[in-house]
Amino acid sequence: MIGIIGAMPQEVDAILTYVTNPIKKTLHQHTVYEGMIHDQRVVICLSGVGKVAASMMTTVLLTNYAIEYVINIGTAGGLNVIQNTMDIVLSTKVTQHDFDTSSIDGEDGVGLTYYANHVLVAKVRDAFNKIDLDCKIYEGEIVSGDMFVSEAPQIEKILKKFPEAIACEMEAGAISQVCEKFDVPFIVVRSLSDIVYHDNSGIDFIKNVAKTSARSAKMVEVLLNG
Repeated sequence: MIGIIGAMPQEVDAILTYVTNPIKKTLHQHTVYEGMIHDQRVVICLSGVGKVAASMMTTVLLTNYAIEYVINIGTAGGLNVIQNTMDIVLSTKVTQHDFDTSSIDGEDGVGLTYYANHVLVAKVRDAFNKIDLDCKIYEGEIVSGDMFVSEAPQIEKILKKFPEAIACEMEAGAISQVCEKFDVPFIVVRSLSDIVYHDNSGIDFIKNVAKTSARSAKMVEVLLNG
């Protein structure tokens, strides 16, 4: 069984359009949907926003199902000036940018990093190449924190610590940490709803969230049809 986690209803609704006969269930106050995408058994999870919510949902998922691997879908904010909304980002690694114990641990206390499964990265890349989408795909470090990043000081602080970061969001850091503890492979597939270097990043997010959710969901549908 494949576990798919989205933070917001729009992200989950987008992937549910590809699920055959989904069955809605509630596990420890968390909403999940069991079903099939092509010939793959899947469970779709609505986590809620932020690292605590995401870690709770991932733990519920991995303690109630025999999961082969986890896909975190949805939206993210781009951190590269050359990026455009609707572009796709894939995680090679995920870092919690707001984790900082440097006052006692030095540089080792800045950020918690977890590495995505390289086989899954390659499979998602191949899936992307099968889709005629007018966008680019970026692979690299995705950073997570419990904040919506839209202001220049936030961006400068993140990129000073993590200059290779390509996107930021609020759940993948927790999902990746729980997956590693359970020894379950993971991949993050996000479509860019906004670019933090552009004006009106927050407005762009609201305007684009449905479209970007649909794009990342399509990526997963093609992946599971391979």
